Amino acid sequence: MRKILLMILIIAASSAVCLAQVVNGTILGHVTDASGFAVQGANVTIRNTGTGLSETLTTDKSGSFISPTLPVGTYEVTVAGKGFETQVKSDLVLDVADRMQLLYT
Repeated sequence: MRKILLMILIIAASSAVCLAQVVNGTILGHVTDASGFAVQGANVTIRNTGTGLSETLTTDKSGSFISPTLPVGTYEVTVAGKGFETQVKSDLVLDVADRMQLLYT
């Protein structure tokens, strides 16, 4: 009886560990102008081309942005800002636990 109870406990604990595994990825980046200065306040749209879902972020004072919990899939990232030519990067494949870093100049 103890062995059965111990086996059930081990299986339950293993299931909890499996559920806690990472199933997302991260897209982060940096936006600079032609002179190399950070572009603060640029709009960054991250769109999953498979689902059509998107999120819009704004770059911080160092020109950086991050979206840390994106589902795996194929993405398109568009950056637009005052004094900065709109740029689009397409067909970006994000896998489990990826940290995809993008640079826009």
